[in-house]
Amino acid sequence: MTYRMIKIAVLTLCVALGTYSNLFTIIAFLICCALIVFDKESLYVMLFLHPFSTIFNLSPTGMSLMTILIILYVIIDIIKYQRMDSYFFVIYVLFVLFALLLSINHLEFTRIIKFFTGFLFVYYALEDAKRLEIKEILLHFILGMIVSSALAYFDVLHNLSAYFPEQNTLGYAFGYATRFSGLHADPNYYSVNTTICLCFLVFLGVNQMMKPPTQLLLAAPLIVFCFLTLSKSAVLSLAIVLLVLILYYFKTGAYKKAIGMIGLSAVGIVLLFSLDIPAVTTILTRFQVSDDLNSLTTGRFDLWKMYLHYITTDLKVFFFGRGICADFLSKAVHNTYLDCWYYLGIVGSFLLVCLCVVLNKNTTNGKKNIINFSVFLCILVMYFALSELFYFDFPIHLLLGSLIYRAPMHSQKDENRIHQKAV
Repeated sequence: MTYRMIKIAVLTLCVALGTYSNLFTIIAFLICCALIVFDKESLYVMLFLHPFSTIFNLSPTGMSLMTILIILYVIIDIIKYQRMDSYFFVIYVLFVLFALLLSINHLEFTRIIKFFTGFLFVYYALEDAKRLEIKEILLHFILGMIVSSALAYFDVLHNLSAYFPEQNTLGYAFGYATRFSGLHADPNYYSVNTTICLCFLVFLGVNQMMKPPTQLLLAAPLIVFCFLTLSKSAVLSLAIVLLVLILYYFKTGAYKKAIGMIGLSAVGIVLLFSLDIPAVTTILTRFQVSDDLNSLTTGRFDLWKMYLHYITTDLKVFFFGRGICADFLSKAVHNTYLDCWYYLGIVGSFLLVCLCVVLNKNTTNGKKNIINFSVFLCILVMYFALSELFYFDFPIHLLLGSLIYRAPMHSQKDENRIHQKAV
């Protein structure tokens, strides 16, 4: 444990100081390369550093070094395992060939390599995770999010505005409000990761891997950061996490806990409305000024209609898409499902779904419950308003969702029976 903490502390310091001097960035990169090659626990470091991806580069506009580390991770694991699940291999090859053929006249090798390497990274990371502690995997990502968010919130990094030239603000009659996004460029994309962390804390709690005080200590800053994004979808995602936990308690017969959570939630909501907190007031205002579906979705609905019209009036695009290297129509669609349809068509989207399903086949860790599906549930809802298909978070989300889906669950029913006998 001490060795892990030292690694994390040194890498955090080097990445942070890398905004002052490239020398520290290079040192952090070389340490990570050595860990990937020689350390069997390198996945911990990869997940911790993921929230730092935007600043982990040699210049504010340069490519993130995390991309190179992911490629190195895949190469090392290919050498280490020297084999691959046959179902995954076949679907992966078909998917790659399909996408390349559709983009043959317009190949962007950087996008192609990043996109397809992401799936290999997920595959091999899941293999490595079988030999690691699930609690440590989840904690490293949670701590990475909290530490990176704190660095951004307290503005201790040098020249951070150069990495995010477009400031996220909202304009209303009462003035402008700045939206928090951690070390992400966009607050909506950032809020997906905070939501995933909260799902992790729920998983660790119900599986008795973490005591309630520690849960609250870690959850508090994440919830605060989530509200500071001023994102409507972030509030929705918080509600989903809470609903998942309540449904889990009802399903497993822990009725007192379920009723207690409902009571605490009601008290929390009343306090949020009565304390006149600026972030909460701004979010409520965003809902109140939305008088139609397009304003409620911040202009997305008209974009969705435009893309749907384009896709459904061209049979080639409808079935095969425009290719993963195609340009978008005027601006991004802000909907991952329409992204899939637009770039991959029905056929390519089907192959993508098959690839995701195969990544989670043959999981034999007992019957699944709603907690196992919590991460996938949250990202599936939030992806409805985000273009995540080619975003650097996409493979990480797929990996994290798969980790929770595969993980064995502590039986709440057994705990209830033991408690009743003891009484």
